[in-house]
Amino acid sequence: MAYAPTKDVLKDIIFLVVFVLIFSIMGIVLTTIVVNIVVGRLVRKPVGELTENINKISEGDFTVDINDKGDDEIAYMNKSMKTFVTNMRSTLQNMQNVAENLSEQVESSMAASETNRVMEAMAKKMEKVNDVATNMASVAEEQGASTEEISATIENLAESSRKVANGSQEVANTSETVEGASSDILKAVKEFHI
Repeated sequence: MAYAPTKDVLKDIIFLVVFVLIFSIMGIVLTTIVVNIVVGRLVRKPVGELTENINKISEGDFTVDINDKGDDEIAYMNKSMKTFVTNMRSTLQNMQNVAENLSEQVESSMAASETNRVMEAMAKKMEKVNDVATNMASVAEEQGASTEEISATIENLAESSRKVANGSQEVANTSETVEGASSDILKAVKEFHI
């Protein structure tokens, strides 16, 4: 009975093991890279833009343009922030209009020397200013609650991103361990072969 030489049998097995290990490691590395890119585009970038807009708004800049396209949670938060900014712009414009009207009436009344009428007009305008200020405070309270919800959601998204990043790092560490083990197996097979 004739047997195949051990060298020939082991040669094919070693080639197959090395081939499978190399493609497995390449697959793990490629998957890790793709996951990082996807997480960056789908989570980090929109959350970063939302955070930047919230910081501008908190500094009193209501001229920010907020992108509210999409159907995810971040788009929903952007829509809420856009509504808040629009309401604040409208309220500020109303206050400016009331102040301008009040100023014009004061000037015309002073010129006409009708002090009584001026005082009545001023009282009415002051009531309007008070109503606008009350309305603005109410809107600010409602939006403050929305901002707290947005902050909590952003923190949750950031935590999820950190978990994905940690998972990716663990996969990378595992691939290094597998690579080291495959090298050890290859050495052992070669020593056995020799």
